[in-house]
Amino acid sequence: MEKNKNNPDSSEYKMIELDGSYGEGGGQILRTALALSILTQKPFHIIRIRHGREKPGLKPQHFHSIKALQKLTNSEVSNLKMGSEEITFKPKPIKENSLNIDVGTAGSLTLLLQSLLLPCINSEKDICIKMKGGTDVSWSQPIDHLQYVFLPLIKEFSDIEFELIQRGYYPKGQGKIKLKIPAKKIIPDEINHIEKGSLKKIKIISHAHKDLKNSNVAERQLKSCKKMLNSFFYHENINPEIETTTDYQNTQSIGSGISVIGIYENTRIGSDSLGEKGKKSEIIGKEAAERLILEIQKDAVVDKFTADQLIPFMALTKKAKIKTSQITDHILSNIYTAEKFMDIKFSIELKNNIIEKI
Repeated sequence: MEKNKNNPDSSEYKMIELDGSYGEGGGQILRTALALSILTQKPFHIIRIRHGREKPGLKPQHFHSIKALQKLTNSEVSNLKMGSEEITFKPKPIKENSLNIDVGTAGSLTLLLQSLLLPCINSEKDICIKMKGGTDVSWSQPIDHLQYVFLPLIKEFSDIEFELIQRGYYPKGQGKIKLKIPAKKIIPDEINHIEKGSLKKIKIISHAHKDLKNSNVAERQLKSCKKMLNSFFYHENINPEIETTTDYQNTQSIGSGISVIGIYENTRIGSDSLGEKGKKSEIIGKEAAERLILEIQKDAVVDKFTADQLIPFMALTKKAKIKTSQITDHILSNIYTAEKFMDIKFSIELKNNIIEKI
C-alpha cells in the first residue's frame, strides 16, 4: 500500500477492501483487520461481517473491540452499531496507556483481545488493560488457554503480565482480567514451531461455580480427564508429570469447565471443554482429554486453536513456520487478512499441516 506522498506524516493509505464472509465467515477477519489496521495505520472497509452466522453483523464483543480501539487511538469508524454488517475503519496511532473495557455480557474476552494485543504489544509505551466479560464461554478459547498456551508462545514478542481476577460464564459474564503490556521489544527474526520435543508436563485446571462444590463438579471433571489421559500415556509408554488444580468461584452465572495444557520442551498445546445444563461432569472431563489426545496423535506443535492466532505474529517476522493439527477456516481467514495488510505471502503444506511465511 502506498502512503500519501503529499503528506509524509499522513496515514492515508489506499482503503483495503475486505469480505467478512471469506473462510469461516465469522468475526475472525474483523478482529484481525482491526489489529493489523492499528499496527500498519492502513484503513479498511469490510462488508458481510459474520455473514456465515445465523445472526450476522456485529455482536457485543466486536462492538466493544472497536470502541476499545477508539478509546486507545481516536480511530474513526463509520456505521458502528450492533448488528452492522459493514464498517469503515480509519486508524490513528495509540495515544493512551490504560484501558477499561466492560462488554456488559458474557462476550468473549479472549476473542476481544485478538484485536487489542498485537497493536498494544507494538506500542511505544506500557499499557494496562482491565476487562470485564466472559472468560469461559462457547465458541472461544477459555482464559486458561490464553494464559498458559498463547501468552507463553508469544513471550519473545512481549512478556505480558496477566491476572485472572474472576471467571465469567454465560449468560451474565462479569469475569475480570488484567493485563500489563510492556513497551515494545525488538520483534524476533523468526517463529519456528516445527519440533515440539518431549512432553514434560500436563497441566489440568478444572473450575466451576461455588454452588456446584457440593456435587464435586470440578473434581469429577478432573478425575475423568486424568483417567483418560493416564490410560493414553500408559499405552504410549510416556510418563509426564501431571499438575492439577480445582477452582470454585462465586461467579455471576452457574457454569463449569476444564482446560488441559501439554507442556513440551519447545512448545505448548491445549484443549478444553465447557459444562452445560444436563451434561455430566465426567463427559466434560473426557472431552477435554480426547481433544488433547487428538492434537498429540496428529503431531501438532501448535494446536489448531492457537495456530490461527499466530498468523498475524508470523506476518511481522522475517521467517516463520509452524506445524499444526488441522488447517482450519480460521487459519485461512487470518492468512487472507494478513496478506491484505502486509506485503507477504503464506504457503500451506496440507499433507503435514505446515504453514510458512514465504
